[in-house]
Amino acid sequence: MRIVAMTVLVAVAFSSTAQAESAWTLLEKGIKSFQKKKYDRAEQYLTAARRMNAKCYDALYYLGAIYQKRGDHKTAEKAYAKVPKDAPTFALACGRLGHIALKKGDFKAAEERFTVLAKAQPTTNSWMQVAAVQMPQERYKEAEASIAEAAKFSKGNLDLTELKARLYMETKRFPEALKCYTEILEKIPVDSTARYLRGYCLNELKRSREALAEWNKVLEKDPWHQMTLGALIQAYEEDAGKEELVAEYQRRIEILKKNPPKVRRVSGSK
Repeated sequence: MRIVAMTVLVAVAFSSTAQAESAWTLLEKGIKSFQKKKYDRAEQYLTAARRMNAKCYDALYYLGAIYQKRGDHKTAEKAYAKVPKDAPTFALACGRLGHIALKKGDFKAAEERFTVLAKAQPTTNSWMQVAAVQMPQERYKEAEASIAEAAKFSKGNLDLTELKARLYMETKRFPEALKCYTEILEKIPVDSTARYLRGYCLNELKRSREALAEWNKVLEKDPWHQMTLGALIQAYEEDAGKEELVAEYQRRIEILKKNPPKVRRVSGSK
C-alpha cells in the first residue's frame, strides 16, 4: 500500500509541476531526460508537453524513439507517422520509419522513407541507406544515382566502395567491380571476401590463372573460406593432378555445413 501511495504522490507532484510550465519547457526537459536514458521520466515530460500543446510535434518523435527502444515497434511507428512534414524532426522520423519498414522486409516503403531523410540531411550514410534498399528491388539505375549522391560527401569511403562493387556485380559489370575490389585490397589486404570476389571477377573476365592465384591467397590466410573452397573445387574438378586437393576442400566444406560460420554483415545496412 505504501508503494502505491508513493507512486500516486509522485504522479500528482509531477502533474502539478507540469501544469506550471510551458509545453516547450516540458519538451526540452523530456529531450534532456531522453539523452540521459531516463526514458520513463522523458515519457512523462513528453506526454505532458503534447497534452498541453498538440502542436508540440517533436515530442512525438522522441516518444516514438522511447517506444522503439522498449521494442514496441508498432506504437513507435504510429508516433513517427504522426510527425507532420513541417516539423523539425520529420526527416528523422522518416529515417526511423525506414528502419522499421526494413525489419518488415518492405523495401519499397523503406526506400521512400530513407529518401526523405537523405534529401533533408544528405550524407554518405543516408544515401547509402537508400541505395542498399533499392538494389534488392533491382532498381539498379536508381541505386547507382544514390551511390553517386553518397560519393559527393566522402572520398575513399571503403563501405561505399564495397556497396558500389555489389551494384557492379549485380549488373555483371565485372571490370568495374574488379576495380572496386582492387581498391579495397590496397587498403585492407587481409579482407578475404574482397579477395575472393576479386578472383571471381577475374574468372568472369577469362583471366583464370589470375583468379586461381587470388583464391589460393585467400586460403593461405583463411583455409576455411567456404566460397573460395567451392570456387577451387569447381576449377580443379577436371584436373587429374588435383584429386587429393579437391577431396580435402570437399572435406572442409562438409565440416562447415555442420558448423556454419557467422554471416558477415553487409555494408550500408542497419
